[in-house]
Amino acid sequence: MATFDLNAITFELDTTLLIQSSFNVVSTGAPFDPDTVWLYLRDPLGNLMAYTGAQLSHASMGVFTFSLTPSLAGGWTYKFQGLSAGGLDVTTPDEVFFINPSPAMGQPALAPPYYGPAPPLTPITVSEPPYCWV
Repeated sequence: MATFDLNAITFELDTTLLIQSSFNVVSTGAPFDPDTVWLYLRDPLGNLMAYTGAQLSHASMGVFTFSLTPSLAGGWTYKFQGLSAGGLDVTTPDEVFFINPSPAMGQPALAPPYYGPAPPLTPITVSEPPYCWV
């Protein structure tokens, strides 16, 4: 199975993707390794997954990757965060890619992703009628 980078934003179901981030010193452009690197990944159903340490590959100085084979159609969002002991915290912008549905594989089309405020990460209780993210 081929591995693709995310220069294109739409892929087929069950295609292995390589998610990558590069960390560089702004003033010099030189690559650097944060002490801790996190990858935050949200699937089309809104489930948040976090990966760090040995779950990520350290491709070279400042370059971290994660191999993912999505089996769920829809919009996926990810971002990397680097933390250093010297107080240097860096976070990439949110990036989005889409996985095409495959009715032949039992994955019907999902509604387009919602681009408004993200639903809360923890459950909340309201006394009014239930709200629905559309």
